[in-house]
Amino acid sequence: MPNVIVIVGPTASGKTDLCVQLNAEFPIEVINADSRQVYKLMDIGTAKPTKTQILQVPHHLINIVDPGDEFNVSIFKQLAKSTMQSITSNSNIPVICGGSGQYVKSILDNWTFANTPPDKDLRAYLYRFAKDQGNIQLYEKLKHLDPVRASQIDFRNTHRIIRAIEISSSPIPTTSIDQPDVYFQENNYFIIGLTMDRELLYNRIDARVDEMLDSGLYDEVQKLLKLGYSHSARCFNSPGYRELIKVIHGELTLREAVSQIKNRTHKLARKQYNWFKLTDTNINWFDSNDIDLLSNVTCFLKSLPDMIH
Repeated sequence: MPNVIVIVGPTASGKTDLCVQLNAEFPIEVINADSRQVYKLMDIGTAKPTKTQILQVPHHLINIVDPGDEFNVSIFKQLAKSTMQSITSNSNIPVICGGSGQYVKSILDNWTFANTPPDKDLRAYLYRFAKDQGNIQLYEKLKHLDPVRASQIDFRNTHRIIRAIEISSSPIPTTSIDQPDVYFQENNYFIIGLTMDRELLYNRIDARVDEMLDSGLYDEVQKLLKLGYSHSARCFNSPGYRELIKVIHGELTLREAVSQIKNRTHKLARKQYNWFKLTDTNINWFDSNDIDLLSNVTCFLKSLPDMIH
């Protein structure tokens, strides 16, 4: 069974740096599991690996779609499979690295997805409805159509509610879903979690936000808008983009935006801990602030059966 390394943890915990450092000890290639790093032209605000890091270790599923294109966890899982197969065929080890819980879980838990095709007209109507009436009313629509599916979705997640309504309203039977893919059950997954003291993490997040702004995040957002990408596009859901769009439109001051970006990123980190719980015994947790982090992780991986190094 092929070995697959999975590196998870909150934003700014050092996942990318660890991947690059592990390349000196193991024949690895990285598969991005960050839902925003798949987009082209969005480099600074999504904290993509640098050009130097990409030269040091191959990275896959980065810069693969335009900001206005549709991309979701189902597409990710399909692409991840073909990428994993390609990496292992070269006798290298896939490393799935990222903080998007749905993307990582779709592989580890071998999620299945409804085959219902997108309905653009229905989606447009439902997004307008959500904007006018609010998410609670939208959620009530779903509860009326499919109470079971509604119980599995956060009422604040507009996109997932709309997708659920789309599936529940489709003439295609809701039992028509993909079957579990045997391929994902034939791998050995070794999960490494990076964590640190919460206050230290928030400080690191705040410093990274300041660095992003110094590196030209405001200009990056301006460029995307000038290229014609809608300010409501899903790609802008990452912390930083919507706030700076509001600055450009005169709805926030830069100081207000920076404060909101930092607070929203703190919230994102807390949410990521809900996907990757410190109590999860399947995750081998390491303190990313430990000066011996690389040594500890390397020793752990080398102790595993059949790990190539």
